[in-house]
Amino acid sequence: MEKIVLYHPATHHERFYSFYWIPYSLLSIASVVANDFEVIIIDDNLKDNEIDFKNLTENCLCVGISAMTGHQISGGLSFAKKIKEHNPEITTVWGGPHATIFPELTIAHPCIDIVVKGQGEFAFKGIVDALKTGKSLRAIDNILYKEKQDIINNGQLPLRNKNILPEFPWQLIDVKKYLRNDPKIGTQILNYVSSQGCPFECTFCSEVALYNRRWKSYGVQRIMQDIDYLVHSGEANAIKFYDANFFVNIPLVMQFAEALGNTDYNITWAASGHPKTLNGLTEDQWQLLNRSRCSRLLIGAESGSQNALDIIKKEITPAMTVSLAEKCSRYDVVGSFTFVVGFPNCGDKDEIEKTLELASHIRAIDPRHDVKLHFYAPYPGTPLFEEAIAAGFKAPASLEQWAYFDYYTIETPWVNPQWEPIIHKFNSENSPYVHL
Repeated sequence: MEKIVLYHPATHHERFYSFYWIPYSLLSIASVVANDFEVIIIDDNLKDNEIDFKNLTENCLCVGISAMTGHQISGGLSFAKKIKEHNPEITTVWGGPHATIFPELTIAHPCIDIVVKGQGEFAFKGIVDALKTGKSLRAIDNILYKEKQDIINNGQLPLRNKNILPEFPWQLIDVKKYLRNDPKIGTQILNYVSSQGCPFECTFCSEVALYNRRWKSYGVQRIMQDIDYLVHSGEANAIKFYDANFFVNIPLVMQFAEALGNTDYNITWAASGHPKTLNGLTEDQWQLLNRSRCSRLLIGAESGSQNALDIIKKEITPAMTVSLAEKCSRYDVVGSFTFVVGFPNCGDKDEIEKTLELASHIRAIDPRHDVKLHFYAPYPGTPLFEEAIAAGFKAPASLEQWAYFDYYTIETPWVNPQWEPIIHKFNSENSPYVHL
């Protein structure tokens, strides 16, 4: 049986964050081909064994690599180069957030043969079928590929329903290797991703660039099925949802909370939500979340400056963030509030000070709440990206240069470098995930 190799570069760009998680992007890709091929998933975060490239490249149809903007690009390119050194005939397929935003820049690299834009499962299945049968790639949506000296750019479709995708081939990974301990959620946490996209239009956010404000979920039945596996086979006592916005469809969230509350799993869970949506929850809905053992909410509060909030179209006020912190405390939910400072053309010279003050106020409301500040890093494809360019940001010009893009440091010329040690110190004192 021919092999398909799927590679997940280590997340070194999260150098102040101690956790890494199940690579669902590769599991989902694997789900559409696992019945017909020997699929090998390599997660470089685990570093289980030295990779035997000679054996790996024998009888291999193609290699898939998924990378975010940042240092994952370096790991992915290094792996692709080694694949090509051992067998230059193997097709390398590159996907993920950066390839979706910069497909032309990505396909230009000599070690990359095909680029997948956006939702990758259906495109990858088409690629594999075409490579297997020798058919043309021209009918496959969401891809760019090289054909002799030309680059062919096929059309891109919007997000399709996720609940039509096959079940995850859990046998390809050892989920227990991803168990993590977080006192505010559980001692044996596993991650899960139940949806893609977000309908809000925050002008700095990668979700806007990647999915054009569309959102699709697996649905409650599939979510509960996967959680059952994570609890019984993965031995998880907590689930951390890594959706960009878990609370898009409130009736669906409440159905999930009800279904979870009716099980004997006895697990806690955490997820992310937009502060505007969370502020609109009713008393009954908060109580249902509490009964289902929702223990933490990740909340993108973004700024203590109304000017900045208006620029990024967040649709909230600092007062709403304070109100939400109070509600979380009242219903025994830990709020994990994230902020971004240094937006271009903000017009508020006290933007960073106001954000630090708001973050400190949240901690004063309840010391269990976490707060963490990031520096604004212009993300390609977002509405704010061109404003950042006009304000003096110099965008990387090559795929390799984008590998050094780092939102933990100051990437823009209008933010005084003196803020970097101040913000890092604040984060280390107020967020348990920061390890300087």
